[in-house]
Amino acid sequence: MAGQAIPDSFMKAFASVSNQGDRFNVRISEDGWYYAFLSKLDPHYAGNDGKGEQDGLTVTFEIAPQAYMDNAVLRSDSPMRSYPRNMPASLLHFEKVLESDLRRLLKLTESDLLAEGEWYLVHLESPPAKGIDAVMVDPDLD
Repeated sequence: MAGQAIPDSFMKAFASVSNQGDRFNVRISEDGWYYAFLSKLDPHYAGNDGKGEQDGLTVTFEIAPQAYMDNAVLRSDSPMRSYPRNMPASLLHFEKVLESDLRRLLKLTESDLLAEGEWYLVHLESPPAKGIDAVMVDPDLD
């Protein structure tokens, strides 16, 4: 049986359907909401040798826009066979952030768990909230 080429009109229709998700595939969230995975939570010390007094925390989150995660990962009603490969993730890194400021950002009380390996839903504002100064890094940059 000889195969026939797929007509251009069908290919354009398939491309249009496929491209509908492109608006979610961006690193910077339009509304400022991100899913954030806390991957590093360490004390930060004032001295360059790491032996000074603790002056806050060093914190790194792996973040992805909420709209992307909701659309590509959480929206599916059927079981996923594999997760999307090119997730628009970034790193959000804090130096010398006070635990109280971090808890306020995450809307945690003193008794709530603040630990590596936890997921949070965060809203990032521009300009940032007082006491919260972070750097967003594209992990694909070398």
